[in-house]
Amino acid sequence: MSSPRRVTLAQVFDALYSPSGSEVCTDQCVSEALSRCNLALPGAMETLQSQLAEQGLSSRQIGTLRLAHSVLTSYFSQPAFSEPLGQQMLATAGVLAAVALEKGGWLQNDGNRIVGVLDEIAEVAIGWSQSLSGAESIRARLLKVMASLGSPRMNAEVASFRRWQISARVLADKVTERTLAGERGALRTDYARALATKTLRTQVAGRLLPEFMDADIRNVWLPALQWVALNRGDKSGLWRSLLRNFSLLVWSVLEDSGTQKQRLHRVIDQLKRELPTLFEEVTGDPVLRERLLEHVDVAHLNMINDREMHYAYPAVLEEGLRLSHLDVDISADLLDEVRALTSQQWFSHAGTRMRMCCREEEYRQLVFVNQLGVKVLRCSYEDFSYLYASGDIQPVGECVPLQECVREGISRMLGEYQEMLRTQRANVAPGGKIDAREHARDKARREARTLQEQEQAGLV
Repeated sequence: MSSPRRVTLAQVFDALYSPSGSEVCTDQCVSEALSRCNLALPGAMETLQSQLAEQGLSSRQIGTLRLAHSVLTSYFSQPAFSEPLGQQMLATAGVLAAVALEKGGWLQNDGNRIVGVLDEIAEVAIGWSQSLSGAESIRARLLKVMASLGSPRMNAEVASFRRWQISARVLADKVTERTLAGERGALRTDYARALATKTLRTQVAGRLLPEFMDADIRNVWLPALQWVALNRGDKSGLWRSLLRNFSLLVWSVLEDSGTQKQRLHRVIDQLKRELPTLFEEVTGDPVLRERLLEHVDVAHLNMINDREMHYAYPAVLEEGLRLSHLDVDISADLLDEVRALTSQQWFSHAGTRMRMCCREEEYRQLVFVNQLGVKVLRCSYEDFSYLYASGDIQPVGECVPLQECVREGISRMLGEYQEMLRTQRANVAPGGKIDAREHARDKARREARTLQEQEQAGLV
């Protein structure tokens, strides 16, 4: 069985597109028209053809331009290019479509230098957003180097762009290092506060407490647990002693605890012995210590004498609950995703592009910076998971290389070609053969057009 015949792009163009005029416009004339054409506008190719209606376009020119337009539209419409920047690049990409007309252009040559330069531009563009400091300067630089592709200025502009890119990356790395140096202490503090809040929330377990407890938890218990977590650790005896006394205090002021007077007296006596000594060690402010002990004494007198107190859930334990979800364990799958994050991944948050620069496993904290190395967000694993699940943080997909877009564009065009062949076979004359004379005439017309283009290009 013979192998299937290989089809060239020239054959596909000839089959799909008819010349738009009796005379064929030169590639130079087409390039000049493309320099004035906004490829981001709907019907850009139809507009171009109407502008060149007097001279017309060959099937090669029409096919090349339509393929280039399809590829460039797909390339610059990727999420890696934020919408305003991607649309601006596509609008000015006529120069790239013009270069595609040249022999060995980037549509047909994997090794064409323009392919690699465009992907270098994409590496910078993926971190660009309008909120970025110096965004307009970066945008102008990207558009400038893109406009030079295929021109005599290309070598100089590309070299200048690469020097700028290296310098910008070095500067951003230095800013990131300074950012992390200042953030590491804050990471520990945030983690300790989150751990203390989660622990107290677990101890309270949603129960109502006397109103004075909100201020005492905020001013004494929470800072005390945070200090112990930072300086002694949550496995220390001091941590366990604080939790035991807090748990006893919570039980001793619950509304229904007054019915167990014998036990209540024992718990009150124990708290009177342990709390003063305990808070001398973990609380440096004597005024706060005395105020807390006074509040506890008044509450216990009320409990013993069955006096009414006003109850509410401590507001301090509700702060940040929507974002932190501190009392909900992160799922194993989501935790694996967080741990799999790399510094090459970009995300969009509040209109800004950011990438992770630090993941502290011990404190379950993440730090994100923008393209300049400036901090955008510091959050816990739980915070990130919630923001990610809610859509407040969205991943920015990696940029598909230009050559992959070219292959996809050619594949789509080949699909159109094959569909046309199937339609032709379905419309074969009743005798079973396509009119041979008409086929010969079509072949002659195509050969004549090819010869005319070669003469204009000085190839014959």
